[in-house]
Amino acid sequence: MKESDPVNSYSISINKKRYVFTCPDGEDHVRDIESKLTNTISTVSGQEPGHVLSDYAVKVALLLADEAISQKKSREIQSRDIEEKIEPMLKELDRVLEPDKQI
Repeated sequence: MKESDPVNSYSISINKKRYVFTCPDGEDHVRDIESKLTNTISTVSGQEPGHVLSDYAVKVALLLADEAISQKKSREIQSRDIEEKIEPMLKELDRVLEPDKQI
């Protein structure tokens, strides 16, 4: 994050409770976190109605979900960068190794 990047405040609802926090990564990132956390809580709690989560546990879970989403996006960006760099190299290699197949 650069000092010039805006840091906006966002509100999410987890387990019928509202949490407000700031995040420099934008609303899409925050909604991804909310979705990941909500799905994880639903999976862990199963069919048990009225499960109780402490505020502390939810805040820790928010931090962990943020880290997981950030890592996933970082891997996707790295993968795209690698593809963009390798694709021209492969084309050039094909051109050099098989010049008779050129159009």
